[in-house]
Amino acid sequence: MKLNINGDIAEFSPDVRATLDAIRDIEDGEPIELNINSYGGDAFLGISIMNSLRAHTGEVTVTVTGIAASAASIIAMGADKVKIYNNAQLMIHNPWTIALGNADDLRKAADDLDKVQESARASYTHRIDEAVVEQLLADETYLTAAEAKQYGLVDEIIDASAQKVDSKLFAAKAESFNAEITQPGADAPNGEHVIAAKATEGSLDIEQLKNDIIAAIKADAEEKAAQSNDEPKADAGKEPEKKILSIFK
Repeated sequence: MKLNINGDIAEFSPDVRATLDAIRDIEDGEPIELNINSYGGDAFLGISIMNSLRAHTGEVTVTVTGIAASAASIIAMGADKVKIYNNAQLMIHNPWTIALGNADDLRKAADDLDKVQESARASYTHRIDEAVVEQLLADETYLTAAEAKQYGLVDEIIDASAQKVDSKLFAAKAESFNAEITQPGADAPNGEHVIAAKATEGSLDIEQLKNDIIAAIKADAEEKAAQSNDEPKADAGKEPEKKILSIFK
């Protein structure tokens, strides 16, 4: 069975829903080929998909066609064999969240995030030494295909051109990644694309990111309401505030 995840690791992603349904319904022993091109999203959803892949009795192959970042890199760790295009990347980092509330709420959010961090770290340790992955996570590390293979996070590098990534939740990061994918040039062997070893770094505008997340959730809610011929609830604008934590935890 061939599956694709292109975009955010979030409940509103049709690719994620389709992948989860397919994994549940697939027969024992049938091979799974999953292409991933995602900037990540919900850490627990990524862990859930990873564990579902690891529990499958057939051979599971994941191919990173552009980038597997954050929760998407966790999903890749569920494969028996991980392949990556020669100019694609992995990115791993400690999970983070946006917290709202009083001082007690914020302290609890930090304590909860420490535990999520342990779960994220454990998702890589069947392939890489715990001390090494802990440092890579702390540094928010972008890995070229060659570096990912050197660390043991992937098994095979494919001579192919990286695909651009789409994201509602991380639009600025995705745009930065896509901007570094150049068109084939005269100096590029076999017309292959070329990408920088590390994505462009910059300060993260938390307020803008929060607004982007809220807008994405609102748009998804409105789309679902339109499909069901229902009118959006009058207080729908308040609901995304409550869902922000679930996306990043």
